[in-house]
Amino acid sequence: MHDLYLDMKQPNTYLSQNVDLPFIANSFHELLVGIVHKERESDEGDCKNVSTPISEALLEAYLINPKIFSYNSCTLKKLELSEKGKEVLALLKKEKLI
Repeated sequence: MHDLYLDMKQPNTYLSQNVDLPFIANSFHELLVGIVHKERESDEGDCKNVSTPISEALLEAYLINPKIFSYNSCTLKKLELSEKGKEVLALLKKEKLI
């Protein structure tokens, strides 16, 4: 017996699950473990690499609206890598956001 899902085209009817789709996990726990593992791998990428500057587009967004800025020690070091980053840092200090 496969799961059913609502048929949006006809009220009060259900369609069978598409069994041709590839299996992604044997259990919900296995699915969650896989998601958390991938998130940790991506967090350790450019975020932890202090020598990689913050993108110009993101710096522009911070200059337009500094209240969207969220930071950690790595982010503050990255701001010092470029002139625009230094501008953002000065603006954040002026606005007393850091």
